[in-house]
Amino acid sequence: MANEPKMLGSVARRCGAGGMTKATTGKRGSVGSWLRHELTSLLLATSYFAVCFLLAILLKHLVLEDYGIQFGSVATAFVAALVTAKVVIILGRVTITHRIGLLDIAERTILYTAAAFLVMLLEKAVSSREAAGGLVPAFRQILDHPEMPHVWANLIVVGFAFAGFAAFDVLRRRLGVDAISQAFLETPVRSTRGPG
Repeated sequence: MANEPKMLGSVARRCGAGGMTKATTGKRGSVGSWLRHELTSLLLATSYFAVCFLLAILLKHLVLEDYGIQFGSVATAFVAALVTAKVVIILGRVTITHRIGLLDIAERTILYTAAAFLVMLLEKAVSSREAAGGLVPAFRQILDHPEMPHVWANLIVVGFAFAGFAAFDVLRRRLGVDAISQAFLETPVRSTRGPG
């Protein structure tokens, strides 16, 4: 148990929230270390987004249970989490660094949420293209799609998930993984001396 925070810190230090290591920056490293880094990054990011999306499904289930409405599955949430995690890892390699962390978080959240919104709109346009008479007319009618309120609700959840992910990335870059692990996973040592 005493080594747990150091272990978690070393795993997170190697992969970060989308950060780079020697294996991804072009310095000498084996294919195995690069693959391990990519898989670890993908696993951590997918786990985070899976938790966020599963919470959204749970909330929808609780709200819609009285009406007997069935919707998406857990498998859909995991697939969405996997795809989202990989996209965020790729976009995380785009350099956006501000002196003010909140600007960095806001910019990444807006970028990621806008990309998610475009994908959601494309999904609705493709699914309604036959009824609309083609893809272009479907895009023109997209805001009148009967499932647009669900798209907006999903976009809000996804936006908050992206904001949390971007906030952790700023903390990781500024404080380091060890400091974050220590703050969240270790019991603080209290001084036995009194004040003054």
